[in-house]
Amino acid sequence: MSTNNARQVFSRVAGLNIWESDGAGLQLGIGGRGLSPNRTSNFNTRQNGYDISADALGYPESYYTPPTESLQRIEVVRGAASLQYGTQFGGMLNFVMHQPIEHQRFRFTSRQTVGAWGFLGSYNAVSGSVGQVSYYGFYQHKRGDGWRPNSGFELNNGYLDVHWRASERLEFGIELTKMSYLAQQPGGLTDTQFEQDPEQSLRERNWFRVDWNLACFHSEYKISEQTRIDNRLFGLSASRQSLGNLSPANNLDFGQNRDLISGTFDNFGNETRLLHRYQMGKFDNALAIGARVYRGFTSARQGEANNGQGPDFQFLNPDNVEKSDFHFPNYNYAVFAENIFGCLPNSASHRASVLKTSKPLPKGITNSGCTILREI
Repeated sequence: MSTNNARQVFSRVAGLNIWESDGAGLQLGIGGRGLSPNRTSNFNTRQNGYDISADALGYPESYYTPPTESLQRIEVVRGAASLQYGTQFGGMLNFVMHQPIEHQRFRFTSRQTVGAWGFLGSYNAVSGSVGQVSYYGFYQHKRGDGWRPNSGFELNNGYLDVHWRASERLEFGIELTKMSYLAQQPGGLTDTQFEQDPEQSLRERNWFRVDWNLACFHSEYKISEQTRIDNRLFGLSASRQSLGNLSPANNLDFGQNRDLISGTFDNFGNETRLLHRYQMGKFDNALAIGARVYRGFTSARQGEANNGQGPDFQFLNPDNVEKSDFHFPNYNYAVFAENIFGCLPNSASHRASVLKTSKPLPKGITNSGCTILREI
């Protein structure tokens, strides 16, 4: 779990393409049914129901992946059911974090992992409830030297979730996430050189840095036992920077000035949903309606940096970069409605008889009405 091994985490989800670009799970790369897995760009990627990717539509790459130790479950919704979460072809991918524990003031969890090539993974979490306030938070640190020269990395990731139950019907919460990592990128090999010795590295001046900051304020109000309304106000302030000799692999690095590509992302949005469960005859049904307002702003700049060796992410001419300087505003307004019609009567005895006479379900599969749900 310390390395976020995507092949194991998503092994029971059919139709996924998985691309591993590093050995420590720094970036998740999955795609559904023929779509590119590059940085999970074809999924609307979320954490606890709110956006965490660089930009929902214009630049949907996801550079941030929560640690597997912090996850309660992962939701993958594809097909027509995913339309209420956005327009990405792959569907919706939602990381659901552990919730604060109840009936205990304090709990501390620590996981320390060591591995080959200098790998160290440290995950430390606290959780508890005091009166009407409950909390969950963690700090993760990972580092490693990589399996070939010039491929070291270091990651720091922190998360805090605080809930306040104002009444039996009303609850508020705030979530804060901070993640940053620095990775050296070896590269520089042609196909022939890779076949000769895949462990060699011909470039030592290439670096990649990510800084990801997320915030979400959410509230839930139970109008009745059948109806509740959920509101999430979320924001992202993030950046990604790549530095080095970014020319094709068949070009030698003679120590000239390096290229710097810098992107910044400042987004905020609001989603409000109402869920109503009702009966129609002997069947259970559910109606979800809601609205979304989203504003994103992305800047992308490319120019020359110094000819040094280290991670010096500074333009030589910051006021007038040489290659490109673009600004991309993005506005998204949407409303949606979806109704689920029950396929089994709501009678408990009828459900029991159906499950008793049905064939046993595979491990990890549950029967919910006529829908088969797969949990990871």
